[in-house]
Amino acid sequence: MDEKEALKELSGLKGIGESKAKLLLKAGFRSLEDLSGADEDRIAKVKGIGPNIAKKIKNQLGEIRPIRPLSIKPALSKADKEKIKQARESRRKKPDFKRQEFFRYKRLGDAWRRPKGHHSKLRLNKRYRPPSPSIGYRSARETRGLHPSGFKEVFISNPNQIASVDPAHEAIRISGRLGRKKRTLIADEAIKRRIRILNWRES
Repeated sequence: MDEKEALKELSGLKGIGESKAKLLLKAGFRSLEDLSGADEDRIAKVKGIGPNIAKKIKNQLGEIRPIRPLSIKPALSKADKEKIKQARESRRKKPDFKRQEFFRYKRLGDAWRRPKGHHSKLRLNKRYRPPSPSIGYRSARETRGLHPSGFKEVFISNPNQIASVDPAHEAIRISGRLGRKKRTLIADEAIKRRIRILNWRES
């Protein structure tokens, strides 16, 4: 886990903002597991934390339990499976579209940008230039927007939205803006209804 992920995980605790998460990180606590393994006194000794916040942290960690999302496959017909297989093969053959002269200026990166120069050879589709995005590269209509597993993705930001999900053909993706408590509620409801979670990461 890198520093950015560790900060995000620690600041997910109630009462722990980014500044306090940095203090915990500096003191050697890189994950919730590290905090779980430490006693309350040790956490309280971290500069800027204190006994009250340490107690809150330990109380929250006591409520945290591991969640094991279900690994479910979609209900697909033989024809659907063949279409997904073809889509996977088509994706593999699709070129990486890179911006004009991406190799010349490192600060620009290589993400695609439409060339606008009057004399741009890439804009004019000269044969010796890399390929540009066009209609011919688009995915087949039947598999467009599907997850590689074959599920249709449904974005979830509230536990109440779970009720409208079809477990046989749809899988959920939980919003990254949610805190641990709401993510856990959504995950519990999804497991109860046997719905696959595409982006669950055990903290």
